Amino acid sequence: MFFLLIYLLKLDYAAIQSAAISSVIASVVSCVVMNAFIKYVHLFSYRG
Repeated sequence: MFFLLIYLLKLDYAAIQSAAISSVIASVVSCVVMNAFIKYVHLFSYRG
């Protein structure tokens, strides 16, 4: 994956920039989903 990023960087800066932006967006989304899941699990365990 890292070597692929280096290859893209050498190939086209715009491509690596868009890939990095997509990666950041995916990280934020997964973080939000993880937090929501943890809150749901806590709510479920409190209810139980």
